[in-house]
Amino acid sequence: MRGGFVRPHPARVLFGLGVGEASFNKDAAAKNKFDDSSLTINTTLGLLIWDVFSISGAISAGFPEDHASFTQQVVEQPGDGDPFSADSSLSVYSYSIAAALRTPFWALSSTEYGWVSAAAFAEYGTAGVGGSRSISNCSDCRSDTLELSGGDFWRVGADLMVPRLKASYGVTVSYQRYAGNAGFHDEVRVGFSCWLF
Repeated sequence: MRGGFVRPHPARVLFGLGVGEASFNKDAAAKNKFDDSSLTINTTLGLLIWDVFSISGAISAGFPEDHASFTQQVVEQPGDGDPFSADSSLSVYSYSIAAALRTPFWALSSTEYGWVSAAAFAEYGTAGVGGSRSISNCSDCRSDTLELSGGDFWRVGADLMVPRLKASYGVTVSYQRYAGNAGFHDEVRVGFSCWLF
């Protein structure tokens, strides 16, 4: 009923795609010569069990302003064109796995397919962090690997779910904070979510 918990489902598969803003470890950003903040894109794949526990994996990538970019002469393959200058680009990414405790979905409003509902979650996980400075689509060009560390993190957030016939769709908002000397410091994410069951 409205104002109560929605009947939990045994299992839901989660797909997520979103954007966000990240701040990077200031020392790591200075050492690798890029800005300490950036917009990000991210994707998530997860499994919800009885709507109160989940495991998930996620990838997030940021493209901060580079203060040590380089230019290199390149030639189009198969090598019969004139040389031209190409500029490097920089990317910083994290890949993570996490486990979460969740509140069951709380009913907000009814539809013909079920309840529009909301839930909160708290996750703990570990992430690898990396990055590179390179020229895209170039097989023999210079490529620099950035010196960035991974680390543990915690994440809190909320889901808004709108049910449909064989799936539910909605929005997920979260805040993630990395521990220690990880290359990422924290990240805010807003994204589209799809739950299959």
